[in-house]
Amino acid sequence: MKEFECRIVEKGTDEEGAFVVLDGDPFYPDGKGGQLGDRGKVNGEEVLSVKEKGVSVRVYLSHLPETDVVKCMLDVKRRHTISALHTAQHILSAVLEDKFSVVTVSFHMSEENCTIDVKPVSVSNETLERAENFANEVVFANLPVKKYFVTAEEAEKLPLRKKADIEGRIRIVEIPGVDTSMCGGTHVDYTGEIGLIKVLKTEKIKKEFLRIYFAAERRALDAFREKFHTLNAVSKLLSSGEKEIPDKVEKMLIEIKKLKKENKKLKAVLIKNFVSVLLAENGNVVKKEMDLEKGDFMSLLAMLSSEKTEKVFLLYSFKNLLLGVAKGKESGISLKEKLSGFVDRFEGRGVLRDNFAFAEFKDLELLKEALSYIKDELSG
Repeated sequence: MKEFECRIVEKGTDEEGAFVVLDGDPFYPDGKGGQLGDRGKVNGEEVLSVKEKGVSVRVYLSHLPETDVVKCMLDVKRRHTISALHTAQHILSAVLEDKFSVVTVSFHMSEENCTIDVKPVSVSNETLERAENFANEVVFANLPVKKYFVTAEEAEKLPLRKKADIEGRIRIVEIPGVDTSMCGGTHVDYTGEIGLIKVLKTEKIKKEFLRIYFAAERRALDAFREKFHTLNAVSKLLSSGEKEIPDKVEKMLIEIKKLKKENKKLKAVLIKNFVSVLLAENGNVVKKEMDLEKGDFMSLLAMLSSEKTEKVFLLYSFKNLLLGVAKGKESGISLKEKLSGFVDRFEGRGVLRDNFAFAEFKDLELLKEALSYIKDELSG
């Protein structure tokens, strides 16, 4: 933590809570330039958020300080990580545009992720790997990151990657030979402070942009550590070396697909046997507990409703909270009329048709109430 004293020039409350405005605005605001804001303490109170409001920067706290001069603490570790991520974005965006004609449209940083949205939407993995390599060469070269102000006239003469209409003094962030950009955000002093830039994944956004997720500095280490632990755990589970994991998983998926087909055939035979058993039961209304999964439970009901019989079948599963009724083709009962509203009445989710009714319930008591109700209706 970096400690310093500040004078409060304004304090009060707004829709977001209690705030102070500090002389010199030592805390960088959230969201400005797409980056995260600073955190720390003011007179021992945790900084909850920092927001730019008009011409002032409001630092939000749980309680307002009583003194006009306050002791502040800036989380420099967080500031450095954010600065490294922001500088990494400049490098990655510059490399993508300069060497591969991939243009950055927007940049976003959150507590969990850092992303850039780029065009065109189709960028190959090979291109991203090459861009990542070029970007890290810039990091390893430990180039200076220059920050300075220019006038609008002076800015016109600079090789800016992206121009914007800004009045007054314009802040420039320059990495010699790599990137020159208008930017008011925080940045490291040398590219080597970034440590590493790593592209993590991509996703297409509304068929318009490609979103590139990346990490740098401590976040790159955290991402590597997480993936390493995951890979190591999978390697142990499969009792194989890391390089053999893809082949082993592919073989397992093929085997699982084969087993699923065999399981489906066996289930079909089992359900047919259940149909035969239920048809052989005595009485016109057959009540039976069937601890089947939802899909198999519904398949059994459907098969029973296609049988040429006068029987009505009331099936339920206390284990899976399922309830169903099926009537044979020769039954004269209309389930839709007989059980009108039973699904909604007992807060179940399902369907009610003339020859078929099904519902699943949130808890056992509701299922038992619905079961009792249907028993009475079918026997009445």
